[in-house]
Amino acid sequence: MRAVAILAASFGGMALLGAACDGPPPPPATLSSIQENIFVPRCGASVCHGGAGPVDGLDLVGDPFGTLVNVDSVEVAGKKRVVPGDPDNSLLFLVLQGPVSPVEKMPQGDPEGLDAAELDQIKQWIDDGAEDN
Repeated sequence: MRAVAILAASFGGMALLGAACDGPPPPPATLSSIQENIFVPRCGASVCHGGAGPVDGLDLVGDPFGTLVNVDSVEVAGKKRVVPGDPDNSLLFLVLQGPVSPVEKMPQGDPEGLDAAELDQIKQWIDDGAEDN
């Protein structure tokens, strides 16, 4: 019986060890985490969507919630910047994946764009209702 317990503990330990080797857990899908880890360094560091006079009034540094969620797009008629629960109809999520005429792929000037984990985080935040968290 003791051998079974030791064996089970060993396998459990290996599973935990394997999980630990996968790297750090993804950041939470909250607006504050997205703002800190994506918007500020990638979108608002220049004059685009932060600082003085953000482009098209989209301030991703000072007021991301107020300028994103349920806000009509200036660029694409009939589109909202973020539709809570609906990333496929949220212009923000769409332009992070590729151009949506007349808006080019964002972040502008970054040919690589966001990585899969960053896109997943934004998609999850929108799926979860795009809360001001």
